[in-house]
Amino acid sequence: MYRMVYAMAVKISLALQRIGELHLLSKKRSLTFNEIVELNHCLSANSDYWLRMAYLENWSLLHYMIDDFDAVQTVCQEIERMKESLHY
Repeated sequence: MYRMVYAMAVKISLALQRIGELHLLSKKRSLTFNEIVELNHCLSANSDYWLRMAYLENWSLLHYMIDDFDAVQTVCQEIERMKESLHY
């Protein structure tokens, strides 16, 4: 699971970097068709990451509400791994 989280975070870090580059390019000129497609892919990867994060946070809250603290700890560890791997 950690390998998947790390790969996802690296993908997001690179996607966010590329979104920034494409944004700067768009201030100088119109983006090409391929750049627009690439921007959409990067935005999709970013959306997938944050959707996964929201999913985990909701599961954490659910487990907390039913007093399943072992599950809360497991889910929170996964959330922390996702957060930490963004700052590699």
